[in-house]
Amino acid sequence: MHYKDENLGFSFELPEGWHHDKHNLMLTFFGPNGTMGSPSEVIQMQIGTVLPQYINLNNREKFLAEPGAEIFHSKLGNETNVMVLKKLGNSEISAIHDGVHYVIGYSNDKATQMAIEQLQESFKFPLSENAIAAIQRWNDPHKQAILRALTAGSPEEARHVLSEAGMPPTIERPGYTMHSISENVVTTKRRKSKLGKRWWQFWK
Repeated sequence: MHYKDENLGFSFELPEGWHHDKHNLMLTFFGPNGTMGSPSEVIQMQIGTVLPQYINLNNREKFLAEPGAEIFHSKLGNETNVMVLKKLGNSEISAIHDGVHYVIGYSNDKATQMAIEQLQESFKFPLSENAIAAIQRWNDPHKQAILRALTAGSPEEARHVLSEAGMPPTIERPGYTMHSISENVVTTKRRKSKLGKRWWQFWK
């Protein structure tokens, strides 16, 4: 299958039988036997900005290193500022092109590995001005916080994400909280500093 992103313009190929899950909040692709919640035949992509010190491949490699994981350099299309973090259950590609960070997570099964190889070989990056314009449109901290909350692993994590972004609960009851989602939330200097320490921020 051929995929081209409508907003940014990057594109790549995947084997026949793979499909784009348009209902997922994250850019997600499933293989012929892959489904929501399945540990195999799944590829997910996120794109965002990166702090300057982590544009350097070696710095990024040191930051991402974790016990039991294998790290090696790779390519994505014609880009060589690329590393792969292979863990026991899944793997992750980290690529930076024109200052934009592409992160591709995928399961470690054989079918997905073959799909990732085709994706890497066929990947085409957008024009740099298109990427910058898209980042500016989407790189809103409140949108990022809402997306992280919706994809959080637990209610506690979701509440923490929204509170850190300046959207604390307005109603708290046993078993649930309600948050006021506003486009005009004023973030304190302390929170700005804390968020600024994060090395990259996803926008999509």
